[in-house]
Amino acid sequence: MTALYHCAGAVVDSLRVHVCAPELRLQPRLEAALQVCPRYPGLTRFMRRLQALLRTELCWLAHTPEQGALLSRTTGLQVWQRFTVQAAHYLPMLPVTHPCSRLHGHNFVITVRAHSTGPQLQRACIPLQRALHRQCLNQLPGLHNPTSELLARWILEHLHHKLPITAVIVQETPANGCCYDGQQFRVWKQLRFEAAARADDVVYGRGYRLRLQLRVPLDSQLGWTLDYAEITRRFAPLLQQLDHHDLGALGAQPEQLLRHIHARSCLPACQLELYSTPMSACC
Repeated sequence: MTALYHCAGAVVDSLRVHVCAPELRLQPRLEAALQVCPRYPGLTRFMRRLQALLRTELCWLAHTPEQGALLSRTTGLQVWQRFTVQAAHYLPMLPVTHPCSRLHGHNFVITVRAHSTGPQLQRACIPLQRALHRQCLNQLPGLHNPTSELLARWILEHLHHKLPITAVIVQETPANGCCYDGQQFRVWKQLRFEAAARADDVVYGRGYRLRLQLRVPLDSQLGWTLDYAEITRRFAPLLQQLDHHDLGALGAQPEQLLRHIHARSCLPACQLELYSTPMSACC
């Protein structure tokens, strides 16, 4: 288990600012930061200034739903490009009783991150999107077993000779996905629960989204790290204790609720993120 994260956001000059940090009450500082630096001619300068004012590890900005930048204290500035492909696939290494062994398909959402410029990355992704869109992935050379993990690795290998790619994220659905950075895989599953909360003698309702992130070695035979359905099954007993229950004062304090979940989770090497507002998690 690793650090606890929460998020705050705002809109600046058509840029969606998404900030992740261990601190859970960022909104006042975020608003103050945006008043100090609402405009900068350079994106890197703007993000570094914002990061310094917020004293946070990670800043994520999107100037459109398909493009943006990510600034981390450890990896520096990266740009990202996102695109969608409608593609079919089946996983031939699974038992015939598994639903994913049958031919089916997804609206895959693919995000590529790189140490590059936005236009360079966009140009590199265009032919890749054309090659994947409206295809059966199993028929592409090198993708006979197109799991999300192996698809992410395939994309990174096809782009790496063009640009310094830092990661590829593949989402089969909005509730699950995987990330490959060239060395290891990270998978996530997003769960939801609805509960009652209490604060200052006031009872109210709250909806939560819980994202479970795991770093698990790739299964060389099956071509994936862990079945997304298996993640849900393992977490189901704890989720049943939260969903449609009165969480009392715990429900009014996201940081305490997240620690409560963290201490009771049975999943190994798991990072938990809790969102009590309808905000997309950072890529």
